[in-house]
Amino acid sequence: QQKVFLPTPLLDADSYLVRLVGDDAPILKLREGKPLPPASITKLMTALLAQEILDPNEKITFSQEAKQAGEKSSNAKIGEIFSRDDVLDLALVGSSNDAALALAERAGKKKGAFLFKDAIEVFTYLMNARGKELGLRDSSFQNPTGLDSEGHFMSARDIAHIMEYLYIISSPLLEISRSRVREVYSYQGNVSSVENTNQLLSEFPAIFGSKTGLTDNAKGTLTMLYPLQNGMLAIIVILGSDDRFGDGRKIIQWLEGS
Repeated sequence: QQKVFLPTPLLDADSYLVRLVGDDAPILKLREGKPLPPASITKLMTALLAQEILDPNEKITFSQEAKQAGEKSSNAKIGEIFSRDDVLDLALVGSSNDAALALAERAGKKKGAFLFKDAIEVFTYLMNARGKELGLRDSSFQNPTGLDSEGHFMSARDIAHIMEYLYIISSPLLEISRSRVREVYSYQGNVSSVENTNQLLSEFPAIFGSKTGLTDNAKGTLTMLYPLQNGMLAIIVILGSDDRFGDGRKIIQWLEGS
């Protein structure tokens, strides 16, 4: 039976890729191998590595340095302590830069670093090493947050590869990333509610996992896993868009109509 595809959607993104899990052949693509700033999509690699290095019951303290992350930060206070998984919630759902740094600091110190700066350097080195192990060809990490930094880039193809890997190893990180709201508890007894940065989750509750990003250099970025009616799972990656949610909506509607 011949597949019927609607006309290709007009997207704003500088680069995009849509393919199925288990199939490298793109359904939609534009400059999918071009290294571009990924913004907070970086936190997928940060979360994966932190989950591999840190135990679930590990206590993570938000240091003064982590709280100086700038831009998007959580409500955690300096000295406040959380479990690893609650910090993962802050990093993936709320896209908090201080949470990404807190994870990286703890993991870097567990690997032998003593000072904050050294811990972040160690962790960033490990991000690049892990990326090579995973077969990422067009990615280079300069920090765990995704904030604009010269030489910090990923391609849409590499991002799709990470999303597929997280799905194949049935990572709980995807479950976290698709949550519209997470309750986060500190050991000091503070509770905060974290809302997901992906506006499309309420519109398309079937989204199986996602991560957003937004910086000056990167513009809007977005990656999602979306289940199709034929039982397949589509990987969507959007980079360099002034309307990432509009692009994401168009792609989902196009996939559902094809």
